[in-house]
Amino acid sequence: MAPGGHGVADRQPSAHGFEEIAFNDAGGSAYFNWRNHWEKKTPPFPSMPGEYRAGKSGSLTGKDYLTDDLSAQACRYLVKQSQEPKDKKPFFLYYCPFAVHTPLQAPRESIAAFEGKSQIGTLGHRNATYAAMVKHLDDSIGAIRQTLQETGLAESTLIIFTSDNGGVEYTNPAATDNQPFKGGKACLNEGGIRVPTIVYWPGRFEGGTWCNEVIDATDFLPTLAELTNNPLPRDLDGRSMVPLLKNPKSKTEPRTLYWHYPYNVIVKNPEYGTPLTPHSAIRKGAHKLIWDWHGRLLLYDIEADPFEQRDLAKEQPELTQKLHSQLKTWLEENVSEQYLPTLNPDFNPQDKDLPFPFQDLR
Repeated sequence: MAPGGHGVADRQPSAHGFEEIAFNDAGGSAYFNWRNHWEKKTPPFPSMPGEYRAGKSGSLTGKDYLTDDLSAQACRYLVKQSQEPKDKKPFFLYYCPFAVHTPLQAPRESIAAFEGKSQIGTLGHRNATYAAMVKHLDDSIGAIRQTLQETGLAESTLIIFTSDNGGVEYTNPAATDNQPFKGGKACLNEGGIRVPTIVYWPGRFEGGTWCNEVIDATDFLPTLAELTNNPLPRDLDGRSMVPLLKNPKSKTEPRTLYWHYPYNVIVKNPEYGTPLTPHSAIRKGAHKLIWDWHGRLLLYDIEADPFEQRDLAKEQPELTQKLHSQLKTWLEENVSEQYLPTLNPDFNPQDKDLPFPFQDLR
C-alpha cells in the first residue's frame, strides 16, 4: 500500500497480485486533503506522458493526516488476517507510508510540541515539522506492532523495516542529513544508498544484534520465500538473508551491486557543491567506483573508508579501469538507451561553474 509505479501499467500493485488497500502512483503526496487528488485520473503535471493511474485512497478511517490514515488501514488489514483460518496461506503486507517524503507537512499540534525543544544531538537540526512527521511515522509503526500483538499474529510475523534512499539534504530549512556518511538522496555516495534495515521476529531470531554484511532490497523476496517454504522464482538478483538472520556474525560471499542515476538535478554534488550530474556506480566486494558522467571516476574502499574520505582512483588505476569497464558493460546490457546520458550540443567547455574539465568516458 502507498506508492505505485509512476504511470507504468505493469508496475501497478494489481499487476503483481496485490490487493490494493490504498496506493497513489506518485513519488510524494500532500498529507492533508489528499483523497480528492488520489481519486482523480488527471496527471498533476499537464505534460506528463502516458496515462496517469492515480490509484485509490482506500476506506475511510476518520484520520485527517495521511500517515495516520495509512496506518489505520494497515491495522484493519491485520485484524482481518487474524480472523482467517489458521491453515490459510501466509499474508504479506507491503506498507509504504509517504512519510517522511516532501512536502513537509504535519498537524499543527504536533509541530508545536517540537518547537522550542532543546537540541540533544550535535547536527543542529531545527525543523519542527520534520520532527513531527517522524513522530507520526514512529507512532504508525508502533500501532502496527501493537495490532500484531493484540491479534496474536506477532509470534508468527516477520517485520522488515527499511528505506529506499538516504535522507534529503536540500530542503529549506534543512530537515536532516546523513552524517558522517557523504551525500544523501539522489547521490550514489554512501549517504544516498546506505539505509537502515531492521529485521524483527520475536522468538525466532536473536534481538539486539548487529550485522555488517552487505544486503540489498532484492534480498527480501528470496528471504521471505525461504521462511515461508515457498519455491524461489527464477533469475532473481537477490539472495536469502536467512543465514545472516540465524547468525549475524557469519560471512557471505562477496557480491557485485550496480546503481544508475541518469538525471541532472538540483541536489548538490557532495564532492564539489555543484548541481548533481548523471552518475553510475558499482560495488564489488569492498570497493565502490562512482562514475560521474561529467568525466571523473572515484574509487573508495568502503570497508576501510565508509565515509568516503580517500579517493583511490589514481592510486589504483588498474582496479579503477576494471570496475569502470564492468560498470559500462552492465549499463549497456541492462539500461534502456533513453536513460543513458547524451552529449548536450550547446555545452560550453569554458563554463566557469564546472568543477573540472569535461571528459567523455563512455
